[in-house]
Amino acid sequence: MGYHEVLGISVEAPPKEIHRAYRILAVKYHPDKNKDPGAEQKFREIKKAYEALRNEKKAETAPAKQSYPSDLRVSIKVKMQDLASCEKKSLKIKRWNACHTCEGTGSISHKTKKCVYCDGTGLEGYSLVLGKKRVCKYCQGSRILPVGDQCEKCRGTGVVVELFSYQIQLNPFSENYILPDLGNFEKGAKKHGNLIIDVEVEQDPRFLVKGLNIFGTIQISPALAILGGDYVIDVFGKPITIKISPGIQHGRVIDVDQGGIWYEHCRGFFRATVNIKIPVVITEKESEYYQALLDFERGNLWPTTLSL
Repeated sequence: MGYHEVLGISVEAPPKEIHRAYRILAVKYHPDKNKDPGAEQKFREIKKAYEALRNEKKAETAPAKQSYPSDLRVSIKVKMQDLASCEKKSLKIKRWNACHTCEGTGSISHKTKKCVYCDGTGLEGYSLVLGKKRVCKYCQGSRILPVGDQCEKCRGTGVVVELFSYQIQLNPFSENYILPDLGNFEKGAKKHGNLIIDVEVEQDPRFLVKGLNIFGTIQISPALAILGGDYVIDVFGKPITIKISPGIQHGRVIDVDQGGIWYEHCRGFFRATVNIKIPVVITEKESEYYQALLDFERGNLWPTTLSL
């Protein structure tokens, strides 16, 4: 099933209609509100379709992904906590930009002509070894040459290196972001290519994140397992309170609604697996308490003789 079919929209649907369809379906199938067995999987499919179509709309007016030398690809490393919190990351990026002095033409007169060496193709000859065309060494693949005196600022190239700032909004569903018109300036096309940001996530060994849902193991004491009570755990900088019922067993799974990641008016759950941790080293005072409990169990719970 295609992404448009998942959202129940036509292939010509504009961004507003895509967003509206997503919002309606996300509310309908969100695991916190829909307890049907297949709701969680359906919600993931809806989210994946929405993210794919949204990125596609952003890039539909730009060159094909990674197909032009004007595309600029950078990688950033973030912690899982940054992703779970949908943090904003400020980046400093170097790129080729149009020379302001000659307006990207490479010419003092701001005029250009078709490169006569490659006939405006940006390529020359064939490499017998690689079996493909080479970039024209005269126009550097731009397909044009400056007319008249060259610009001294860019030495006739029409481009200069610049450092620009960009702030990216992270979200838990995207491993890369395609940003049209923020890549390198392509002199021949007189526009910028794509800026492609790849996100490398440093995983947190305590938790597993799936979509908006977070999975983890909690270590509780025998006393808490027997008596029950509140257990508070820090999940990516936010305290989550887990209700431990008296007599809970090892391996029990507890879901905390609204304990997962909050993103675009939806929030996942936190699923905790209970691990009753038996202490290896205890204090003298603790030993007295455990001994008193053991003596009580021997006197009241365990048979002292076997019935024949």
